[in-house]
Amino acid sequence: MSYFGDRYSPNPGINDTIIWLLDHGYPPLPIAPYHDPHQYPKLPIISNTEPLPRFTGKNPSYLNFNGYPSLIKHQDFQHRLPSSSEIKRWFCDRRTGIATMGGWNNTVWLDFDVHRFQSIEDCRTILEAYLEFAPCLKLTFIEISQSQGWHIGVRCNPLPVFSNFAFQPKSFQAGELIGEGKIIVLAPTQGKNGQYQSIQRVMPIQIESLDSISIFARTQTTQTLRAIEPLNIFSSLTDHPIAIEHLICQRVKFLLQQLNEIPVGQRSDVLCTIVREVFGWENWLQNYPYRLTATADTFCQTIGQRLGLDIARIQRILNSQSHSVSIRYSMPAIYRYLGEAGCDRQVQKAVRFSHSSYFKESSHDSNHKA
Repeated sequence: MSYFGDRYSPNPGINDTIIWLLDHGYPPLPIAPYHDPHQYPKLPIISNTEPLPRFTGKNPSYLNFNGYPSLIKHQDFQHRLPSSSEIKRWFCDRRTGIATMGGWNNTVWLDFDVHRFQSIEDCRTILEAYLEFAPCLKLTFIEISQSQGWHIGVRCNPLPVFSNFAFQPKSFQAGELIGEGKIIVLAPTQGKNGQYQSIQRVMPIQIESLDSISIFARTQTTQTLRAIEPLNIFSSLTDHPIAIEHLICQRVKFLLQQLNEIPVGQRSDVLCTIVREVFGWENWLQNYPYRLTATADTFCQTIGQRLGLDIARIQRILNSQSHSVSIRYSMPAIYRYLGEAGCDRQVQKAVRFSHSSYFKESSHDSNHKA
């Protein structure tokens, strides 16, 4: 049965999402906008305390025909789709957003919370690297939340029994699994902090298991990510070093591009950030038969001078410690999020780039000589 052409909401974007959910066997559930907790408190207001909101902009609720918010019992729709009359009643107001529930069609939603990362840019950089690490996810359902976190849908059987997840065992928590009985807000809902955006709306792909895409329970300690061995076909590049620009994270690339615009009071901190990343990659490349085009020490000295720092100040930064560990023994930023496998994958990409550049240069030189 196709629901194409049916009208449930006066908001065209919300109506399209409702129809897509119904066509693919997911329950469309309403999300009322955030309301002032002083007007709609979750609990009786206690003097001198800030009340909690009853309508958070994320919990199942709707605006009725008079525009007043009302909660719904979403548990009623854990095993049945809402009726046409229920949907039309919930979405009669164009401001009502939309959500669905985990567990349907064996679907679990990976909710990557931007607050788990250092910044929005950091979140995007790491998750873009993650999609390269697990390229099958480029074919699945992807949305961006109101806070610029990511929602990725996958289907697996059996459904996981854990909630908090990490990219590798004992690593930092990257987000929460939205599984059976839990709610995931969808685009184009207008949230308190912004609008949810659809990147790719397709049926979530079927995967063998969550660990096949390097998603593990946060407390898991018995399994580790498998390091990826360097590719033998690039062993001839030992004498053709890798440029650090092909390895570093997006944040450090941005800083290197903006060196002339860094305020004076921030230059030492910026150099510290760059030093950690550059020495991190020099340390990591010790696992490979490759080397950087310039030593980390030389590169960082040059960057420090471009920042206008005196030699003594640069040297103090290079000899400084963080948490009682020399800054020279840092690890790349990507290691914190994707572990050994993520670092190894980044090296392989950099080697491929260097390999391609090397043969282009060799071909140019040969043609020139000819």
